[in-house]
Amino acid sequence: TVLLGDFNLPDQSPAYGQIRRAGFTDGFRAAGWGYGMTYSLMGMGPPLTRIDYVWLSSDDWEAVDAVVAPEQISDHRALSVRARLTQ
Repeated sequence: TVLLGDFNLPDQSPAYGQIRRAGFTDGFRAAGWGYGMTYSLMGMGPPLTRIDYVWLSSDDWEAVDAVVAPEQISDHRALSVRARLTQ
């Protein structure tokens, strides 16, 4: 299973922990570097938080690499995670 999108939650929130405990891996945390900020208020200025995620079912997928696009085309920057099946 792969879940991806704007989850509107920071990685310190209780909901983030619930998703991890449900058996999902945060693809950026597993294979990216830096803070992975994806969101800035109204698309103005540099991103200040990460609320966009690619979640991978831990039993089936392994994140290989992850990047956040350097350009901002909306109030979010695109997040890309490359993953491979482990089975």
